[in-house]
Amino acid sequence: MRMKRAARKASKRPWRGTPEGAVKASIQEYLTLRGIYWKRNQVGVLSNGAGRRVSFGNKGEADITAYVPHAAVKGAFYILHIECKAPDGGRQSPWQKAEQQAVEALGHKYVIARSIDDVEAALKGLR
Repeated sequence: MRMKRAARKASKRPWRGTPEGAVKASIQEYLTLRGIYWKRNQVGVLSNGAGRRVSFGNKGEADITAYVPHAAVKGAFYILHIECKAPDGGRQSPWQKAEQQAVEALGHKYVIARSIDDVEAALKGLR
């Protein structure tokens, strides 16, 4: 039996998504509070129910791309790719490893973040 919408909202669980989703949400909030421009990269496949599938995004792309202002050069910025993983586990796929190598070859910073602390450490390494 389906629960009514109001009953679902009254759940005692503070976060109804995945552990990785909770990490992603906290990092997005942290970047916003720090005044850092970021964008979320959506990757996946949708099906219309009639057998047609549409894929979007680049397979292996990091969850968040942040544009961190350069402290010494006005108008310049660093690009930080953030791959969010659950605090208790979660590993990179082969596609994500290839993407990490590609962006690091371009001189960008890539971090696997299980908490805000990982992002803070990466930001300190940029300055």
